[in-house]
Amino acid sequence: MVTALHNCGMFVIAAQICNLYSSAGLYKVQGGAWGTAQLSTSNPASEPRV
Repeated sequence: MVTALHNCGMFVIAAQICNLYSSAGLYKVQGGAWGTAQLSTSNPASEPRV
């Protein structure tokens, strides 16, 4: 019984990892959303305080 429960748990973990990688791959294949982060050119630490 313990072995079967362990094997089921391992299967669930493997299925979650497969789901994670497949959803990330599908998200990347859609394109457009990757590499759209905006680079901030201002540094709040260097601005003078009032």
